Amino acid sequence: MKKLMTVVCIFIFPFVAFGGNSDGFFTSNISPSSPLSLKINGFVYNGGVYDFDMVWTGNTFELQNALINSCFQKAPIEQWENIRYAQTVYPSPPKGYDSVIGWIAAVNYGSGDGSVILKSLKVYGKDPQGIKHLISDQIICNTCTKPEDKVFGFHIPKSQWRNPNAWINNPNNGTAFNVLPDGSVSIPTSSYPSDVFHLWNTEWPRSPVISGWTYSVEAEVLPQGSGMIQIGLDYYTGDIVLEAALSNWNCATPDSITVTAGF
Repeated sequence: MKKLMTVVCIFIFPFVAFGGNSDGFFTSNISPSSPLSLKINGFVYNGGVYDFDMVWTGNTFELQNALINSCFQKAPIEQWENIRYAQTVYPSPPKGYDSVIGWIAAVNYGSGDGSVILKSLKVYGKDPQGIKHLISDQIICNTCTKPEDKVFGFHIPKSQWRNPNAWINNPNNGTAFNVLPDGSVSIPTSSYPSDVFHLWNTEWPRSPVISGWTYSVEAEVLPQGSGMIQIGLDYYTGDIVLEAALSNWNCATPDSITVTAGF
């Protein structure tokens, strides 16, 4: 274990230099594949997402088995190219922005069966001392009386992705989502394979931000079949929204995974 930890620490420094807070090491899933190698998945660099191995040969690092991330290749072509991968644009809210929410976008790749189960969506704030605080975590509105407001969200045709009005002028369509007995939300992506599903935290009013803090969002999700999910963080002032952070796209996994964006 000590040898492995030494290798992990050695590997960190090249990634910090190569990446940065909006790409590279900070957006990657890193796991040991042998005592002297690491598997890097979801490494963002120069507008793309890559998977590869980093192997310590005894006196240098060697990059091996580099491939474009398969889920990145499936990212919806209707989405703007520059937001198909993980990035943190605004760790802290700019002056004038006073609230924050976490959100998800879910789609189906092709016409095969697929879904995404959203188990949690948590917004965190980090104070100047580096202490992490839970800010928002509701995905179901238990006080809402209208069925369409049970979940704050809707779905629209993917063809409307680049139309700002399609996102801001839509009423809640919470009945398009399935609330499960454990409080998770199931998103039936293959029921509308030509659409993108969008939902966000149900705290209302939106959770306020604190000057000098940084913010992030974390979701526990289970993409299944052809279902895919991306999460993000927005700041608000009134009805004006600013996209602050995004995750990579995530495709089907055998077990739930934790996806993060921000900080």
